[in-house]
Amino acid sequence: MVKKFPTEISETCRHKVRSPLDLQFGFSYMHFLMEGNNQSHRFDPRIKSSTGAFVTITINESKTLKDLNFLQKLKSKFNCINDDIDYSKPVAAERTITLLQEFYESMFPNPSSFENNS
Repeated sequence: MVKKFPTEISETCRHKVRSPLDLQFGFSYMHFLMEGNNQSHRFDPRIKSSTGAFVTITINESKTLKDLNFLQKLKSKFNCINDDIDYSKPVAAERTITLLQEFYESMFPNPSSFENNS
């Protein structure tokens, strides 16, 4: 990845404090590995397989439900759910949080053996 994206990586490494345009190395590297042999030498974060999915959760209830239903049906090995909830609208934000909690409980109804029972 360093050889394919030297400018972006060098620019990110130059910053002592995170910049909005910095690469997120863990996120970028995971995509880089999933892309395989990318001859374009351009980073494309879209996933083209069922191994992973990325959605952004907002207070738009219909979109949130659509995205969560998509994740549930996809049954991918990796899901990334980004929180873009507008917390300045507490009623809508609380409804979105409830939807997300219901999603997690339906996907993972039983606690992992690593979870604390307290």
